Amino acid sequence: MIFERTDVRYLYWLITRFLDGNFEIAVFENGWNLSYDLETDLTDVAEAAVKAFERIAAVTGRYNAYEKDIKEYPDTYFTEAQVRACVINELPVLKQHWPQDVPKPVMLANE
Repeated sequence: MIFERTDVRYLYWLITRFLDGNFEIAVFENGWNLSYDLETDLTDVAEAAVKAFERIAAVTGRYNAYEKDIKEYPDTYFTEAQVRACVINELPVLKQHWPQDVPKPVMLANE
């Protein structure tokens, strides 16, 4: 199931695929940045969800795969583990607004 990148459900779908290990960080980061930053219409999205998306975007947009850069420029870039932790941290907010037709990550499946 894939949604158009302009559809907010695409962001939820990306989260599920990333947290369930179906996407590498680079695929998640690219998809998130293209969709959230450039294409998704958030007009009708709950303010709490928009703020959660903003926090994820702030970290995802500064993801860097190069450990040298991360060490050389602390507090500038984020690792994959930090991106994942940020997304997980936002789940309590996002699960309240999770679209019914988008599968939830396994860690939320029983909630």
